[in-house]
Amino acid sequence: FKQGDYKKTGNLLMSKNSKACEDCLLGMYVWKDRYGLELFKADDCSFVYSRNFDTFMVPVPHMTEAALSMMKDISEKPVLARVTEENREYLETHFAGMFEYEEDTGSFDYIYDIESLVTLKGKKLAKKRNHINGFINTYDDWHTEEISFENLLLCRDFLKKWYKEKIDKEDENAAESLLAEKNSLFNVLENYDGVMAEGMALFIGDKIAAVTIGQRI
Repeated sequence: FKQGDYKKTGNLLMSKNSKACEDCLLGMYVWKDRYGLELFKADDCSFVYSRNFDTFMVPVPHMTEAALSMMKDISEKPVLARVTEENREYLETHFAGMFEYEEDTGSFDYIYDIESLVTLKGKKLAKKRNHINGFINTYDDWHTEEISFENLLLCRDFLKKWYKEKIDKEDENAAESLLAEKNSLFNVLENYDGVMAEGMALFIGDKIAAVTIGQRI
């Protein structure tokens, strides 16, 4: 994205009111180079194009004739990615017969109920419960901290070491993907406040053992 597009895209995504993880602004920022993301504006809507994969996100607030015409100028056969059921209903109503649909099971989101994650009750979440209990029984000197200016360098050092160990063990394709992820994540850390990220570090003693970073949609 060009300078200034971050806030502009964030406002668009908020107006879209989507629950799809691909409509998370931080996610787009993290993968902007990997996917070659570009923001376009038609007369009455805006959309994101992936130059590297030749696919379009569904326009905001919705698909229009002007948007479709612009897409056809950019790509010979426009492909919309991450189309939700609501998007499909709109397209079938207003652009009947113009699109073919293919279910992308590999991109399905997995969603947990908040209460279930808090309590971890029931057989279905037994593995997660056992995993956490195993950690607590193994380590007694642990605590968590919100990622902040005070511990950013510790997070960076931990991730540098973690990625090096992982990348060295993977094949070429997996290593390339991990390297792209690493570069994107370090970009987030360098602009942590500016990209409105939230994160947490898990410490064992005075050393970081895990890091999580995300953003609400």
